Amino acid sequence: MNQPSANHRFMNHRFDLQTAITTHERQQQAAQDDAQRAAAVAETERQRQRQALLLDLIHTYLPTEIVDLLDALIYDPTEQGLTALLDQPWIGQSLTVRFGQSNTGLQMQVVAFGEYGVNDGAAVEYLYLDQRMTDTERRTACIAYFGAIIARVQRRIDNERAAAARQVAEQEAEREATAALDEEIARVRAAQWRWPEQRPITLYRWTWCTALPVGDQPGDYDTAWSQQDQLDDGWLLPANGQRAIRLMPTVHLPVATRYVLGSMADAVAAGLTFTPHATIPGFTSIWSATDAIVVRRNPDAVWTITLDPEPVAWLRHLIDETV
Repeated sequence: MNQPSANHRFMNHRFDLQTAITTHERQQQAAQDDAQRAAAVAETERQRQRQALLLDLIHTYLPTEIVDLLDALIYDPTEQGLTALLDQPWIGQSLTVRFGQSNTGLQMQVVAFGEYGVNDGAAVEYLYLDQRMTDTERRTACIAYFGAIIARVQRRIDNERAAAARQVAEQEAEREATAALDEEIARVRAAQWRWPEQRPITLYRWTWCTALPVGDQPGDYDTAWSQQDQLDDGWLLPANGQRAIRLMPTVHLPVATRYVLGSMADAVAAGLTFTPHATIPGFTSIWSATDAIVVRRNPDAVWTITLDPEPVAWLRHLIDETV
């Protein structure tokens, strides 16, 4: 009979070891699963006992008329307490109350009033009820506690509603003031002087030398606008109404450049305009709560606007007189 080779015996041992390892891992996993299930069962039982204890404390220390108002009791394992809704139609909202065990009895804390959280920056106080208190004292304490919480949250609700109402009023005031200001601005702009159609005017810009160049120093020159295209016996009459200017052609070397102005754009190009401003009383601007500049009415304020360019006074006078 042939004996198995050493290599064959080795492969059999290798296969048996792998099977043993796999079996061990499965048994270990099964043991862990059993432990977890046992722990979960134990935790469930602890929670049940805890819930039963809290329910017993609630029925023992909470006045019966308050217990009758409780609804939707839910055990919260993270807080190790019972959370319930306390419904009372006359307050318009339900109170969310969390119950827990104190050293001497029952502790309770209101955590919400309807959709409003009670913790508005300060920790919400607890109410403690124990065997040292009579039924009347516990009832009085509950009513006072709930009343204080409701009053505090109601004040916050009232403040929020008042703030919302003020915001609406401010937005309406802003819209009204903006519309009124836009109307005033449009009225002022509509009243601005406009260049008449088909009314061009011809002017001459005279330039002359007042001091001849000397070496590297440039000469000095002066200018004036006039309706003259030629000197009148050596005299130039400025269009702005100033006194006549005596010019000697061989000394002052006067030069006249012709301009035909038929629009405001022509006057701007010639440098014969200015930028007027207008004031509208009764309006001001402020920073809003959203960091935006908004318009408000203010009887003591004046709103200043920049208007479209207009001709200088003497040019406007000439245009108005032109037929």
